[in-house]
Amino acid sequence: PHAVYVPAGSEQKAGLVNKWPFGVEQKDYEVWDSVLGGTVTATYEGREDVEGLSTYKFEYTVTDQPAEIASGVQGTYSTAKVYWIDPTTGAIIKQTQDEQRATEDGTVALDLDVAYTDETVQANVDAAESNGRTLAILGTWVPLVGGILGVVALLVGALLLIGGGGRR
Repeated sequence: PHAVYVPAGSEQKAGLVNKWPFGVEQKDYEVWDSVLGGTVTATYEGREDVEGLSTYKFEYTVTDQPAEIASGVQGTYSTAKVYWIDPTTGAIIKQTQDEQRATEDGTVALDLDVAYTDETVQANVDAAESNGRTLAILGTWVPLVGGILGVVALLVGALLLIGGGGRR
């Protein structure tokens, strides 16, 4: 069991929503799809450089699934989403989405093709590089220095005990 940090009575969701885990692996992940109200599998598609940053590329596709395409309106839903994820921080660096929603009689209600802007992608790359350096420091240097200081403190304590730190 794990702690859930949402207000009491909030709807529970499974899968990834706005961020991926630290240390993303080269495997498939379950991602929340709000139109379907459940998870879909984002398939690992390999490594790809985005503005000089090595990312993991994930894709998921939904084709003509029955869904509530608007409040109270039933129809079909299709989408193709592609995510480029920084493997260290789990940040979404770049994302594209091609989505269509149609009513039950086939009338197109939504035809959407969106992607992050070049400026957003560059800002995400810059943030991921900076945050990756911070994580490396926290994950490597802080434990290393803390361990060394702990050993030194133990040695000093042992020397004080052995060296006759007793009172007369």
